[in-house]
Amino acid sequence: MTTETLNENQVEKVESTETPMKKSVIVDNGNTQQIQLVDENKQFTKILSESMKDVWKLEQNGFNYHILSIFGSQSTGKSTLLNKLFNTKFQVMNESSRQQTTKGIWISQAENSNLLILDVEGTDGRERGEEQDFERKSALFTLAISEVLVINIWENMVGLYQGANMGLLKTVFEVNMQLFLQQQGKIKTLLLFVIRDFTGRTPLSNLSEVLTNELNKMWKDIAKPEEYNESTLSDYFDLVFTSLPHKIYLPEQFEQEVIQLKERFYNTEDPDYVFKSKYHRGIPADGFSSYAESIWDKVAYNHDLDIPTQQQLLAEYRCDEIAKAIVNEFQEDINKYKEMLENGEIMEDMGEKFNEVREKALGLYDSSAGRYRKEVYARKRIDFLEKMNTYLHVYYLLQLRNLEKRAYGTFKNNISEAVKDDSLFFVESLENHKSKCIENFKKLAEESKLKDTTWNYNDHLNQLIKEIDEYGKITKDQQLNKIKKNIEKNTLTLLSGIVPTKLNNIRDHLWDELSNDLNETIINSIEEYKTLIKGYDCSDEELENNIKAIRKSSWNMFINLVAEETTDNIILVRLREKFEEVFRYDKSGLPRIWKNNDDIDSFFKKARDEALALIALFTFIDIPEQKIRDITGIKELEKEDLIIIDDERSKKLLNKFIREIELQYIDAKRSVVNSTSKVPAWFIALTMVLGYNEFITVITNPIYLIVAVVSGVSFYALYVTNLLKPVLRVIRVVIQDIWLQINNYIQEAKVNNSKKQNSDDPSTSDSLSYLEDDIPLTKLHKRKNNGKQEMYDSNATLVNFN
Repeated sequence: MTTETLNENQVEKVESTETPMKKSVIVDNGNTQQIQLVDENKQFTKILSESMKDVWKLEQNGFNYHILSIFGSQSTGKSTLLNKLFNTKFQVMNESSRQQTTKGIWISQAENSNLLILDVEGTDGRERGEEQDFERKSALFTLAISEVLVINIWENMVGLYQGANMGLLKTVFEVNMQLFLQQQGKIKTLLLFVIRDFTGRTPLSNLSEVLTNELNKMWKDIAKPEEYNESTLSDYFDLVFTSLPHKIYLPEQFEQEVIQLKERFYNTEDPDYVFKSKYHRGIPADGFSSYAESIWDKVAYNHDLDIPTQQQLLAEYRCDEIAKAIVNEFQEDINKYKEMLENGEIMEDMGEKFNEVREKALGLYDSSAGRYRKEVYARKRIDFLEKMNTYLHVYYLLQLRNLEKRAYGTFKNNISEAVKDDSLFFVESLENHKSKCIENFKKLAEESKLKDTTWNYNDHLNQLIKEIDEYGKITKDQQLNKIKKNIEKNTLTLLSGIVPTKLNNIRDHLWDELSNDLNETIINSIEEYKTLIKGYDCSDEELENNIKAIRKSSWNMFINLVAEETTDNIILVRLREKFEEVFRYDKSGLPRIWKNNDDIDSFFKKARDEALALIALFTFIDIPEQKIRDITGIKELEKEDLIIIDDERSKKLLNKFIREIELQYIDAKRSVVNSTSKVPAWFIALTMVLGYNEFITVITNPIYLIVAVVSGVSFYALYVTNLLKPVLRVIRVVIQDIWLQINNYIQEAKVNNSKKQNSDDPSTSDSLSYLEDDIPLTKLHKRKNNGKQEMYDSNATLVNFN
């Protein structure tokens, strides 16, 4: 590459056209002071030496100081990052206006440190437009004086030429080779790439590899003297890559990782400490201001940096203009597919259609730009092709996303149908559908690729396989769980028929029979479970765990059923039935008619003892613990777990039962007394003699006879049915109630008459009160009927009075 060297007259002409230098800008923010090292008009400050001596107190530090610079695209958060890392106070962008904030180059001291920070005006800003002279000069300047150059880029800019500032770095390397070649083998510069808004979807190692390859390729392609043709980028630069998450969406994680990054600049013991001796420029602190100013003078007035040969400039300009016009038309051709892909549709024959669009654009570019300088045309053609490929790659990624979604949806539907049809071959069906979906995805993804590109679909394919495997596992687990629940449901049904039946038909060896039935039920359930899951290719561990779960749930069902059948009411019913079976019924099952010579006490004791024996039977589950462990697989089993009725509950049941059977004992005794009571013979003879005339009168009078017969039959019926006493009791109560009503009526009449008589004679009021207090009353509970009239309970007991 040819360059132009300015003669003295040209230099003088340039100097005469410089903008008059303004007064240096100083900003004092708390503990740190920053100055504008170079303003936007390329004027270098005159107060750097004063600041080094009086403000930052670094002039006497010798070599004990460090220089760090940062540059990157405008509005990418460079100043914000510096403020976070070094507690500086550089002005940051106003989010509402998004205007340029850092103009020129600013310098400040890191808080409590011997580190000087350079904040460089952002590149690619709209304020400067296409004028890139200051960007290139500031980049060259920071490379020349800095030990560490931080390049701040967004993750989505990696792989882009301008967005990642590759064009700027290439220009600096190409035009100023002499600056670096003079330092070969002596001093190196650390390029620290900070990748912002890092999501992790693309690993940092991959991003680092992309940037490293681009820098190495760029270094290889730049023009170099013959003796340095074999030189490499690593001879002059070390590359380090790090990342930071999104500051707005992940603020806490951003702050944590900034703190970790900070260790690299402050902690000399950190293995990633950046300020190594090989990066130091070897300039004492007291000479830094003069050195920096002289470097800027060389950079600012080197017009070879800005003005390539006229032919090359024209070629680059025209190639860029032609490419820009064709790219606009190219975008119009492909934009019609954007909405369709964003809506989740799949573009048929994408690769074929996009290849045609790209070839059409390349043909137009070749026919127009091929007339200009060949090396520029060839280089710009590569850039133009990469730009088109970049646009089309976005559509390809959308296509892959849609293909992935459709393949996953198809797989889910197929597996759902397969499970409904036949789940005995689940794993085989799963693998078949998985293979079909993956093959179909690969086929369509390959067909959608552009020719001569390195595009790949591995990330989406791996994601699809991961989603399919996860869904397959979830479905498998759901089916196995469903089978297990059905087995447990069947087990519960079987035990629900066995346990209540056994407990209601108490025999010897009750618990042995129940344990054997439980064991047989569990074995049958496990065998049925093994048969149903043959098609699921379960591992031995899965099978063992599920069998343990079935055994444990079966035991829990058994315990719950036993608990349901041993509630207080059910236990009392069983005790009462057992007692009555012995006490009230004979061996033939017929009710006992107690006679005077029957030994009621012996029957009562026998029935009571046999009934009380049942409480001991239901006190705890009388199955050996080892047998329970063998049946259920439960290792941790305590005797307390087998208790059904504790001591306190047992006492309450016993007391309640004893009270109930004592009533039956008393009734039995009363029935014997009633059956043995007889009328004396002399009383019968006396009645017949004295009542002879009445007897003849009754039998000779039809009306008397009918009344006598009806009365006798009724009396006999009531006697036989043991209703005679209740009827007599009711009659007596009714008579007493009638008598009470009559007396109350009489008393009320007396009181009313007394009130009328005393209405004119107040002296009688005391006697009336006395009379009312002396009226005998009854212990009755009054209640009100629907007519709101007071009535007395007919079941009340009267207080006798004369």
